[in-house]
Amino acid sequence: MNQKILEDKRVAGVGFIGSSRVGRLLFEQCGHLGKRSSINGNGKNHIVILRDADLKKAVEYVVRGCFGMTGQRCLGSDNVLVQKDVYAQFRELLIERAKNIRLGYGLDEATEMGPLTSQKGRERVLNFLEKGLREGERLLLDGRNPKVEGYERGYFVGPCVLEDVTTDMWIAKEESFGPICNLLPVDSLDQAIEIINENTEYGHSACLVTKSGESERRFVYQCNVGNVGINAGIPQPYAFYPLGSRKGSFYGMTKSRIDSIRLFLDQKTVTERWV
Repeated sequence: MNQKILEDKRVAGVGFIGSSRVGRLLFEQCGHLGKRSSINGNGKNHIVILRDADLKKAVEYVVRGCFGMTGQRCLGSDNVLVQKDVYAQFRELLIERAKNIRLGYGLDEATEMGPLTSQKGRERVLNFLEKGLREGERLLLDGRNPKVEGYERGYFVGPCVLEDVTTDMWIAKEESFGPICNLLPVDSLDQAIEIINENTEYGHSACLVTKSGESERRFVYQCNVGNVGINAGIPQPYAFYPLGSRKGSFYGMTKSRIDSIRLFLDQKTVTERWV
């Protein structure tokens, strides 16, 4: 069906958000047919906590970044890189906050985290966790079987905080698309940037929590990702905000949101002379 749609002469291009695997296939088909494309794939996003950060604020940023929307958004993060000096303190603050997140019906104002959108999505997240456990991770906070009164048949997975995660693990490289937080201690900002740039094929987003303008500037310029947040858990204040991606997170000619206007418009240059 995708091929038939693409081959239709009325179709000038394709906008897509989904997996990088499918996105690359679409990108190849668009190139073969001479069609335009704006294709966004997977991400493996990071939040970095430096020793000078306000840890209570950092916890709230991580809660939003890892557990907001139950982790079901392209800007959601899985990997949280914490400088070793404050790792233990941050870990305890995060666990205390995460275990008290209120699960429930998404339209209830008292609810902080709703269910996953489908049974398949829930199974994918549980499989992600199981694979990590087999690799040697340790669950500090286990949200696999939460009890949500009145919604026992809902596709719920509670916040999950994992430790003993190493950069060579599959779960440190691939996207969970669920309420997962992988805690990884790091020695320095340089090490964190190296992990972000080299440990995964994706280049969607990264956030830094710090009080240092020097660290902020290095992070912004050195991270090879399309979206950067400073003192935030999500590097996007509004849904219509410009969105960029790099490496295996993007294929095509224009980025998403505002830039995608160029996908649907065609320039015309006119030169006139009246003698």
